[in-house]
Amino acid sequence: MILSSTLSSFSQDTIRIKKNREYYDDCYFVLRCKGLEYKDTIPLALFNSDAKIELVMHKECEAGKTNDIFVSSFQLEILKNGVLNQIACVSSYFTDNQKKAIRSLKKGNAIHLTSIQVHAPDGFRKAKDLEIFLN
Repeated sequence: MILSSTLSSFSQDTIRIKKNREYYDDCYFVLRCKGLEYKDTIPLALFNSDAKIELVMHKECEAGKTNDIFVSSFQLEILKNGVLNQIACVSSYFTDNQKKAIRSLKKGNAIHLTSIQVHAPDGFRKAKDLEIFLN
């Protein structure tokens, strides 16, 4: 009988554990232009146009649908002829200077986005660097 009373007292206590997700698999940054998203590659021709190109969270990001998550600044890094060119931006949109630097590259080259500052519900965070290839 002691065993049954011990089990009955435990059965009334319920412990709920909430899963704390450090990241979401569907949350990653993309370049968005004219409603299209580019994750790994982007057409070089877009940088020759007047189109606005923005660094944003993928539109299907679960966390982004319920929270205000946006890029507040980033830096473009281009290695050309052995010289590293760094151009900062204080918004999520590529600046004219950044687009001009990208236009000087050829298809197959890569651009690196570094120092990506993200505004999230819990404050500002630094995101991982990105490498995007031009096609």
